[in-house]
Amino acid sequence: MQITDQPKFIINVPLSHAASGYVAVDTLCRGTSSGGLRVAGDLDIDEVQTLAREMTLKFAFVGLPRGGAKSGIRLPVACDRETKHIILREFGERLERIIGCGIYFPGMDMNCGPDDLRSVYAGAGITLGSITDTSFHTALTVEAALMAIHAMDGGKRPLSIAVEGFGAVASHLFQRLSPDIFRIKTVSNITGAVCNPDGFDGREIVSLRALHGDEFITYLVKKGAELIEPKERLLTSDVDILLPSARIHALNEGNAKAVCARYIVPVSNAPYTPGALSVLHSRGVVCLPGFGCNVGGVLGSTLEDLGLKRYEVEGFIMESYYPVMILLLDVAKDNQISPTDLAMKIALARLDTRKVNDYPDRDGLLKKLARRGLWPKEQIHREAVFNIKKGLISLVEELTNFKGSSQSRCDK
Repeated sequence: MQITDQPKFIINVPLSHAASGYVAVDTLCRGTSSGGLRVAGDLDIDEVQTLAREMTLKFAFVGLPRGGAKSGIRLPVACDRETKHIILREFGERLERIIGCGIYFPGMDMNCGPDDLRSVYAGAGITLGSITDTSFHTALTVEAALMAIHAMDGGKRPLSIAVEGFGAVASHLFQRLSPDIFRIKTVSNITGAVCNPDGFDGREIVSLRALHGDEFITYLVKKGAELIEPKERLLTSDVDILLPSARIHALNEGNAKAVCARYIVPVSNAPYTPGALSVLHSRGVVCLPGFGCNVGGVLGSTLEDLGLKRYEVEGFIMESYYPVMILLLDVAKDNQISPTDLAMKIALARLDTRKVNDYPDRDGLLKKLARRGLWPKEQIHREAVFNIKKGLISLVEELTNFKGSSQSRCDK
């Protein structure tokens, strides 16, 4: 195992079966960090580092006291399920000390589901219990962003959507969204992309995916949908809203000038290259941040771990996060900056404040006392939920203050 000499430390993890593993810890908070494990045949350390930075921004933006990290495994081209789990377990064994002492906690990500994650932790000598479905909670904050856009757009006509990478999050999302408000016009996954100028029924796509997996695209073609080739053309579809939901940097300098969508609501992390974000903003495209739209995954899993039921988490997020999205869009518009740049300014400012304060791990101390029966666990959970709520309220206040200060500058 090699740790490179960089401010953000990177661990290269050699694995058997011609696989390679990586861990990138971008920041530590209270001596720990977390982020998902991504598994892909073409993964590299640059992607893992980029994703680790997104996790830092995500936690800082909503005020969760957690460091940002990410890990990844590049699998050989031909890798069956059994071999994959051997590699995952080996990855956990190699990281036993790091996971065991809490420096880094892996979570689910692309091609890493509950059983995959259990193999990693088993390798580190840890048995996992139930695992939260973070895709459902991610869909909640994406929904909050979409509803904020619908309100800002006037709330009258259905808004057309292109979904790149229709997976678990999109399935939860389009079970919830009304086709009278949002209508899917183009959709893609790993097998291809299709278009219907009149719009697809989102709930029908969800049903087809549940029955046929990624092959649902084939069934849409059989029902009359137009095949889009190459599938990357979906990113330049003539729609109101684009939902990039696959790999990083889907929007780059090569395609940013051809994007037709008026709004971009990322389900994926780090969807823009810096150059693409600049081009899109100059063309008047409203670009929301990935770390701001998909933060429901970490918010929801944290709240469920603290004992809230799924319906309580749903109510918490929809009540507390929709105002954040409304203000983010409103303040960015008033200041003529990208919502992504505004969210990054706030996240980095919050990160700096966290570093300056360097507050002690009171929660960690109380948890140790609770394990020994010296402090009521329910009180710790109530206080933690209250602190998350307080963090979102303060985020609304910071956005409101930003709006007020910009108006004051204009008045002068």
